Amino acid sequence: MTVFKTIKNKIISILGDRQGTTLVEMIVSFALLGILLASAATVIATITTMHYSISGEIYSREVSDIIMEKIVSEIDGAQYLENPDDNPKIIDNTSVTLFDKTGTYVTLSADSEKNGLKVHYHGIEYINNGMKDEVNSRDPEDWYFDETMYKGFLVEEIKFYGCGSGNVNGNDVSTYGLPSGTLSDYNGNVVLVLLKLRSDKYGEYKYYRYVKMYNVPEEYDWSDS
Repeated sequence: MTVFKTIKNKIISILGDRQGTTLVEMIVSFALLGILLASAATVIATITTMHYSISGEIYSREVSDIIMEKIVSEIDGAQYLENPDDNPKIIDNTSVTLFDKTGTYVTLSADSEKNGLKVHYHGIEYINNGMKDEVNSRDPEDWYFDETMYKGFLVEEIKFYGCGSGNVNGNDVSTYGLPSGTLSDYNGNVVLVLLKLRSDKYGEYKYYRYVKMYNVPEEYDWSDS
């Protein structure tokens, strides 16, 4: 009993000697708390920025890949025909016109109103015995991706450059991180496609792709188109 009594007296003695929290201790505590909160806010802001950056890169890449695959599917099968007027043509670097692998006359460009890729299928009219063949003829048609595919991104520009001889080496090429003279490093049957996407949420992203036209001669001269 003596031992327990001694311990009890020590506890009472310790508790009895305790003092209240001083003003200095409170100031130090709040200062430390402020530092911790500021550090936490910085970490959260950094993580949030990284999240948006990574999300923007992922989503823009997905949109870019879908757009580029559609462009490639039209360009890589471009026909090389006897009439030079029917061969691939690039106009002001903003559109490319060609006969695709199905024999359809197509123009690819960016649509400023819909802020997306526009594929214009030109009309084809067949005449049999002096009358229009309704079965094989086709009216002009514009094709677009569904708006949801773009995930909130807008197509700010799509530009086309023919490689090899007769190309136009514009300033746009260097702004995409490509070295000067890159167009001359490829044969004439290659098209360089530049794509710029923009999102109010994620910012601006640029992509490019080289597309080879397998039915067109390597020495194709774009100045003749």
